[in-house]
Amino acid sequence: ANSDAHSTVILSNVDENMMHKLGINITCEPNYETKKLYHK
Repeated sequence: ANSDAHSTVILSNVDENMMHKLGINITCEPNYETKKLYHK
């Protein structure tokens, strides 16, 4: 049984992979979780 979730920030690849493994379909708004433009 899959679940749906929504995030108000863009998730990292690690977070997205974890959600996928848990069977959660995640959607994201196009906002970075920090004010920095680029992630390292």
